[in-house]
Amino acid sequence: MRCDEAAEFVSALCDGEMITPEAAAHIRACAACTELMEQYIALGAALRREASLTLGALPPTPHWETRTGTLTRLWRKGWETMRVPRLAFAVLVLVVLFVIGAEWKRARVGAESTGSVVVVTVDREDQSVFSSCALSLADSRKGSMSMGGILDPKKDLGAAISLKLVGRAEGGVRLLVKANAFPIAATDKGDISKMPEHEMILMPGVPLKVAIGDYGTLTLHGEWFDHIPAEAGMGIKSIDPGPSELRIQQPVLLKGDMRIGEVDGMADSQSGFDSPLWVVFPKTGRYIFSLSPIQDAVEGKIEKNRISFEYQGTQYTLLAAAGIARQEKVWVKVEPDYKNTNHPGSYGLGSLRIAPLTQKN
Repeated sequence: MRCDEAAEFVSALCDGEMITPEAAAHIRACAACTELMEQYIALGAALRREASLTLGALPPTPHWETRTGTLTRLWRKGWETMRVPRLAFAVLVLVVLFVIGAEWKRARVGAESTGSVVVVTVDREDQSVFSSCALSLADSRKGSMSMGGILDPKKDLGAAISLKLVGRAEGGVRLLVKANAFPIAATDKGDISKMPEHEMILMPGVPLKVAIGDYGTLTLHGEWFDHIPAEAGMGIKSIDPGPSELRIQQPVLLKGDMRIGEVDGMADSQSGFDSPLWVVFPKTGRYIFSLSPIQDAVEGKIEKNRISFEYQGTQYTLLAAAGIARQEKVWVKVEPDYKNTNHPGSYGLGSLRIAPLTQKN
């Protein structure tokens, strides 16, 4: 008997039913099936314990005479032949109903435009995610954001876009938008604060195209929320980062035990060892994180959702809202004198290419 065949008997055994001698012999001799049975038993015990703590005395179960319909017969058939313990299945059903309810509530917020936060995802022309951010109507400190990154790696083009939330429009929001593009290797990348500003209306669910000179367009997508979500519209396809992916989501920087700051409602992700990410924390400068060595950088360590490194004798820790990368090594370049000319005194997050970082001045 194979383990996948014995799994049904493991479930039946945990439900108090008799099983065939062949299945019992397999479960007793198979370490994997024995472990599965122990997990089921532990799960059942834990669920009964929690139920005992939260439920009082239940009234006697009344006897109801009902006529069994087609749907009921199908449910009973599935209940009698399921391959997992029934108590675990019942809990799973409750979890599914909770998730569906939460998503329905979230969809209602998006449809009725009653949220106080709009998450803006910016796509390149090939529909890949350029960057994203969350803008709040309730908190003026979180009503604007500048984003930068790689526009077209084949052409070595970068781009920057600045969004400022002005207020509500009918069914959407009014934004002040600036955008420009530039060669990544160029010394003068242009000052986005001096670029012309355009007022646009972003309707959640309706794509909004923003021209970036002669380099094409970026497309904005909006979604209403009643809070700043953890994912901040990142467009993540998997919780686990890709083999060469570097991902920083809503980072918090600690200097020793002191909290330096948090880039709330913003995230970025890049694939490829030649695409570092940078984070700007006002008054302390810019921090560049790379999966491969870069000039004037110190070596750090990645542990799930944190990066730890030492700079000038002080221990730093960057905490993110999700996993950062699969590898353990990371290189960190600290630029304490960096100034964000586009938005002085504001936080920022974006991506670079290694080539400009390895050039000596």
